[in-house]
Amino acid sequence: MYTWLLVIGGNAVVWILLFIGWRFQRARMEEKLKEDVSSTGEYLVLGPQNGYYAKRKGIATIKSMGVMALTNKRLVFRVLFGRGFDIPFEDIADLSEAKWFRGTYQSGRPFMILKQRDGSEIAFQTRDQQRWSEELQSKLKPEASGA
Repeated sequence: MYTWLLVIGGNAVVWILLFIGWRFQRARMEEKLKEDVSSTGEYLVLGPQNGYYAKRKGIATIKSMGVMALTNKRLVFRVLFGRGFDIPFEDIADLSEAKWFRGTYQSGRPFMILKQRDGSEIAFQTRDQQRWSEELQSKLKPEASGA
């Protein structure tokens, strides 16, 4: 009986430490993202906030949680391990939403799917999906009407 209590207690401690570590690291990532954006002369429109993305690369689908933000010129996504990526608005051809993306279903929330001009697609989930979609769509409209 005591063995089970030790196993359950040990698991609880590990998960609590992981959760606290993620929150601490996320706060550092948010600060670094703000610094990176301000050093370019851009400004934040939305975020930084938690985000989730999925992208198909070859036969594999890459998925990760991280911190994302929207500036006046690009969407910025940073992950815990690695550098993350930026998507300039001029590289986005279309924006759509779907509950499924390339076989991935996440929490019943819709994916915001960005189709890039090179034909690739990348999907995101945020807390306020509608606001992010509207803001991104407003950034794409001048591009579409100018073409």
